[in-house]
Formats: sequence, structure tokens, C-alpha cells
Amino acid sequence: MLKNDNSKLTRLLEMDLFVLDMDGTFYLGTHLFDWSEYFIKVIRKLGKDYVFLTNNSSKDPDSYVDKIKGMGLKDEEIKVFTSGEATAEYLKRYRDYKNLFVLGTPELKKIFRIYDFNVVNPDRFGEYSREPDAVILGFDKTLTYESLAVMCDFVRRGLPYVATHPDINCPIEGGFIPDAGAMIQAIKASTNRVPDMIIGKPNPYILDLLSEKLKIEKNKICMIGDRLYTDIKLGLNSGIMSILVLSGETTLDDLKNSELTPDLVFENIGEIAKVIDL
Repeated sequence: MLKNDNSKLTRLLEMDLFVLDMDGTFYLGTHLFDWSEYFIKVIRKLGKDYVFLTNNSSKDPDSYVDKIKGMGLKDEEIKVFTSGEATAEYLKRYRDYKNLFVLGTPELKKIFRIYDFNVVNPDRFGEYSREPDAVILGFDKTLTYESLAVMCDFVRRGLPYVATHPDINCPIEGGFIPDAGAMIQAIKASTNRVPDMIIGKPNPYILDLLSEKLKIEKNKICMIGDRLYTDIKLGLNSGIMSILVLSGETTLDDLKNSELTPDLVFENIGEIAKVIDL
């Protein structure tokens, strides 16, 4: 076990909600980590709660719940909150947009429709039914050159431009694939413009929204994840406890070379469970 500060380990026991990253923290690809189910059993035994918070906006919450259950997690109260939902919620609360051009998967477009937005580009090839009020960039695994070209044209014309999250790569079994952050850079290269706002981790808005929805004070929330620049930075930006796990993207060398310092560091969430399993 890695060396951690005893006072912070004591504070860990006071947490009521554990916010879990997914890829690289709870599972990798299509397989649960061996220790993930043990972690959930300990959380439930202690009467505490957890929620999955993912920047991956390529799927909707129901798809993630089905995926996690399909990997073998036996828990009837799986909760998932995505950067796609947070983006739709933000736009609904603070902007008067109605028509959106969404560079994203059908699942992401579905989320915006649920929030009563009109998605003007229902297919993959950039055709749109009317001029959008704003453009949204998500993690689009259905990306085509046609849709990317139309997106760049709208961005170049100065339309409001919002991204769901900044992650550059998405971890998969055997490596990584380009994520929304890579698409942000591609669009920037063509348009010389970056998003006006990025909603997902590490933007503290997504944690504030989660705290509000679950009715839990932020001083009782702990963020657990494998990425310094999203998960740990969210904890720092939100003023909550943060734990880095080394089961995904970040290595100890990365941590040593980073200005971002988590409260605690563990090899994986199974090691966290051992500490709090009283």
C-alpha cells in the first residue's frame, strides 16, 4: 500500500458520497476490475453512497448502467451522471438556446432532446434542418468528415460553442483512443477557436450540480479517479477531497511531475475499500 497522510485517511472515513470516475477507475474496456465489486459492497455495508461521474459523453446514463450490470456488478441502485447531462442542464438553466447542432453520438443527441432541445442534425453527415443557435461538441464515436466540416464552419462563423468535456484520450483495453479534447484541438487547428465553455470535469459546475441533485454537502463528498487533469483537478477546483488511483492513465512519475496534488493516492479502489472497511 502507498504511504498516505493519517489525518487525511481519518477524514476519508467521514465522507458520505464517493464520486467515481469510470474508465480506468472502476473498469477498463468491457471488464470490471477485480476489486470493484468489493468496493461497492463496503460502501453499502457502511451506509454510504456512490455515484459514477463520467466525462465520456458518447453514451447516455441508461447505457452506462446496462454496461456496468452486464459486466457483473450486482447493485440495484447504480447511478450515473455524465458530462452530456451536465451540459444539457447548464444550457437549459443559463442559456436561451433552442436549436443545437450536436457533434456527438445518437445517445448524446437523445439527452439534449430529453431536455427539450431541438437537435438540427439527426444523422451523421452534417445535414441540418435549420440554423442552430449554438454548436455542441461531445465525444463523437460516429464522427464523419462531413459533420466535422459543418461543425468547423459554424464555429468559424462565431456561433456559441460548448464542449461536454476536455479529455484528450479515452482509455480502452490495450491503449487509448482520441476523445473530445483531441477533437477540440482539430477544430482549433481549422478555425483558430476553442470552446466558449467546457462543462465536464474539471469544471466545478458539474460537482455543484451533482451535490444539488443528490442533496449532499460538498464537504462530505470525495472524488476518486485516475486522471490528474480532470478528476483530481475537479476535486481541487471544488474544494472537496480527492483520491488518485493508479489503475488507469496516471503513473507515479506523472504525479511527481504534476502541479496537481490529490489528498490521497492508492493503487486502486480496492485498496481504498480496505482502509474504510471497519
